Amino acid sequence: MLLPAVFALALLAEPDTYFTITWDNGGIYLVDPSTIKRNGSKLTFWTLWVNTKPEKLPYSHQFESYVLEKEEVDCAADKRRKLALVSYDLAGNQIGPPNTHASWLDIIPGSVGQTLERFACSTTPPASKSRTGSLQEITKQVRAELVAGSLE
Repeated sequence: MLLPAVFALALLAEPDTYFTITWDNGGIYLVDPSTIKRNGSKLTFWTLWVNTKPEKLPYSHQFESYVLEKEEVDCAADKRRKLALVSYDLAGNQIGPPNTHASWLDIIPGSVGQTLERFACSTTPPASKSRTGSLQEITKQVRAELVAGSLE
């Protein structure tokens, strides 16, 4: 299966600068703009979701700390899909096999998906704070800012 090799390559070429795009009640979504690739009206890019409330997974003894996802957005059709998704525990170890969700979904107005679409389809640089480091370092930065009340 080719998918694990894709994740290995993605992690070896680990992006080092992420911008906070949005957050919900469970986590913070960050995007590395250098991974945005355009093919007509479609874009692919990597997102990092930092779990702000790590909880024990129901099917495991592990705690999910962050998730690396490869998203595809069709800017003209207002649709998105996840091409790849892999979860990591608090120590940075991969939890289970990578997942894919190749079905196109409508982008719901006011959703995290819409915020990600607007960011990726825009030609304007993000106005949010950037964070640099490994995925684990960025995860720690985000959690420290959350505890300190200085999350941007």
